[in-house]
Amino acid sequence: MDNFYRYLPLGIFATQMVLGWAFWSFRKEFVSQKYCADCMNNLTGVVSDLKIQTQEIEQNLNSRPNTKNIHELSLQIEKMVGRMSTMAEILERVEQKVERQEDYLLRGKKK
Repeated sequence: MDNFYRYLPLGIFATQMVLGWAFWSFRKEFVSQKYCADCMNNLTGVVSDLKIQTQEIEQNLNSRPNTKNIHELSLQIEKMVGRMSTMAEILERVEQKVERQEDYLLRGKKK
C-alpha cells in the first residue's frame, strides 16, 4: 500500500495530463457555441444578401421580352421589310420617270 501512495501523485499528474490533452483536442476538433453563433450571424447576412440579389435577377428576367413578344417583333419586322421592298419598287419607277424627264429637258433626247 505504501507503493500505491508513493506513486499516487504521479498517477494523478498523468491522469490530469491525459484529461487536459483530451479537452484540448476536443476544443480544437469541435466548434464552440460562441464561434458557431458568430458564424450563423455572418451566414444569415450572406444569405439575406443572396436573397436580395436573387430577387433583383428575377425582376430583370421578368422585364425581358418573352417568346410571344419576340415573335410579334419578328412579324412586325417582316411587315416592314415587305413595305420597304414595295417602296423600293415604287422609287425605281419614279427614278426612271425622273431620268426620262431630265434627259428630255436637259439633253433633248428621247428614250
